[in-house]
Amino acid sequence: MEYVRSARGRPDETRRRILDPMFAGDPAHRAWLERTLLRPGQVAILLQVSRRSVASWASDGRLPSITTPGGHRRFLAEDVRRLVESLTVTPEPFRSSLRRE
Repeated sequence: MEYVRSARGRPDETRRRILDPMFAGDPAHRAWLERTLLRPGQVAILLQVSRRSVASWASDGRLPSITTPGGHRRFLAEDVRRLVESLTVTPEPFRSSLRRE
């Protein structure tokens, strides 16, 4: 398993380091998704939520996690990607309710 290195104090840089390979379509990135573990703080930065929310989602089973021998949670990048995709909202075209005559 691999870890993504965080950019300390720069959440946008950390988010970019995780998102770029996560949503790339080539086979090399597919392998990256299968072997990369993310820390709760990285998942929180990625989703722009608190670490507490990530821990709650893991406890509720909404986000599968792996517990290390030391008791720390880690998240497979593939599972986080699935959660991001399930939370993504596709905007519908605007339709005016007012009719012009």
